[in-house]
Amino acid sequence: MNNPGTQSPYGAILRDMLAEQGLSERQLAMRTRTARSTLRKVLHDNRAPSLDLLDKWLAYLGYELEIVAMPEEPQEATPCRSVPPAYANAAGLSPAASDAPAA
Repeated sequence: MNNPGTQSPYGAILRDMLAEQGLSERQLAMRTRTARSTLRKVLHDNRAPSLDLLDKWLAYLGYELEIVAMPEEPQEATPCRSVPPAYANAAGLSPAASDAPAA
């Protein structure tokens, strides 16, 4: 998940949580058995964590990772072309239902 040139929001969030609880980067790494270099990369926005790592860190800090799937913003419908009568018949549609011109 390394994307050069893009910053991850996780670093700032984790830094705030560590400060809130008075923990150091080193303490979190040791207590969650994470390579300190990996944690440092995330904290300094050079890398996005895997979901497993993020879940482990958040759980240690007293938080729960919850993933919610949300639909995209509705997009404007784009008009489509009429279905030719031959395809409409093959699909079991009447040409009128497919907006195809009558033959």
